[in-house]
Amino acid sequence: MFSKVHQTRSLIYRQRKSIIVLSLLGTLLCLTLLSYKSGPAKNGQTVTGAPFNSNQTCSKCHSGGNFGGTIKTQLLDSANKVTGKYVPGKKYTFKILFTKTATATPKYAFQTTAATLANANINKWGTLPANTHNTLKSGHNYVEQSTTLTTAQIKIPWTAPVKGTGSVKFYTAGNLVNGNGSTSGDQPLNTILTITETAAVAAAISLNNLSGNLDANSAVVKWNTDREKNIHSYTIEKSSDNINYKVAGTLLSRGGGDYSFTDFSFDKKAWYRIKITDNAGAISYSDEIAIAKPAKTDYKLSLYSHAGNGYIMFSNGGKAQKVQVVFADIQGRPISSGITFANEGDNMWDIPENSPKGIIVISVITEDGIRTSLKFMQN
Repeated sequence: MFSKVHQTRSLIYRQRKSIIVLSLLGTLLCLTLLSYKSGPAKNGQTVTGAPFNSNQTCSKCHSGGNFGGTIKTQLLDSANKVTGKYVPGKKYTFKILFTKTATATPKYAFQTTAATLANANINKWGTLPANTHNTLKSGHNYVEQSTTLTTAQIKIPWTAPVKGTGSVKFYTAGNLVNGNGSTSGDQPLNTILTITETAAVAAAISLNNLSGNLDANSAVVKWNTDREKNIHSYTIEKSSDNINYKVAGTLLSRGGGDYSFTDFSFDKKAWYRIKITDNAGAISYSDEIAIAKPAKTDYKLSLYSHAGNGYIMFSNGGKAQKVQVVFADIQGRPISSGITFANEGDNMWDIPENSPKGIIVISVITEDGIRTSLKFMQN
């Protein structure tokens, strides 16, 4: 009888001990998850979605959020223009942009890493912005937040690697978090950006005023040179996606002056670049230009609110271009006007500080002459 009572008490003791241990482990796990706000890699987690991260993203822990969020990454050149190519050794800016449709104001977290197509680490990050850090984990460097961020844009300096590196992939995970101290109610996102290597234009040649325009239903690509030395030809290459290019035509060098090429097979939209070949067979490339048939549906204006501040969002479905931005009151009296550069995709602009209260009208006039307008109430 005594033996059975003793065995029962011993079993109850072991069960209680197991419950306490599991509870402590659960508490420790929660504390670990909460600490990720200081950066996943800093806490031993790599979640960019890269193959060397086992394709894991923030979604392995976070879920349940409904912010209507998106994430986009871009590489900007020294002129702040979006580019899909890099010249070895040149300086660029890697940009991460979050957007959302929900009225709620989340905080933001991210982790990004760069690698070759063979998954070799590329640690060419420059001086990092505030509240971010660079962590080495399992042979790869990860840039991530040091604390949850209130800004929807992160810009990170980046220097292109040495010649012969080949294409570079940026693997980026993002998270829109509600700040409730747990992994619920958050929206994880991820994206991959591939940048290809290109050569700098040789010092012996400089392409000036490279531009494109429409002539009836054809596309016309123009450029000029001040001087040419040992240049054999210019090959005009065309792409429908700014990734895969095919030969559209070739012009032999004339020693300098104006050049023009007409693409009679143009249809709606295409990208063009010039392949420069010298007499020794060496090749270099110009920047890309986009030509598109204008349509009012290519452009959209909307309001974007973040952290209590209002912004203008201009969605540019056409080519990257200079645009005129005009703010006026409801009577048409100008408040401010200026020329700015609009990248392809979403562009965020501040509302002028001197805007009066009441109805404001913003108009954006693109290079193809299309005007897009939006009325909004300024409080």
